[in-house]
Amino acid sequence: QRAAQGASPDPFLRLMVMPGNALTDRDDISFRDLRYDASLGTMTVLISAPDLAALQQTENALRAGGFTVTNGAASTGASGAEMQLILSEAT
Repeated sequence: QRAAQGASPDPFLRLMVMPGNALTDRDDISFRDLRYDASLGTMTVLISAPDLAALQQTENALRAGGFTVTNGAASTGASGAEMQLILSEAT
């Protein structure tokens, strides 16, 4: 109802909804962890994929979608690759 009255949604809800397509349109990306820091207005996700290229494509799609993306540690192993991304709304 708040959105219908013209008030902007809660920052957490915007961060949960906005990256949707970049993260869910890919069958090869899996979520491993998700955290939200209200004091910083950031969402940290740990995602995994078969290789680093898929993770980098997802990172690029998030940036193209209007997010500020800081990538954290990335690793590869026999079961694929994983990367931590910190997302915030672009200013």
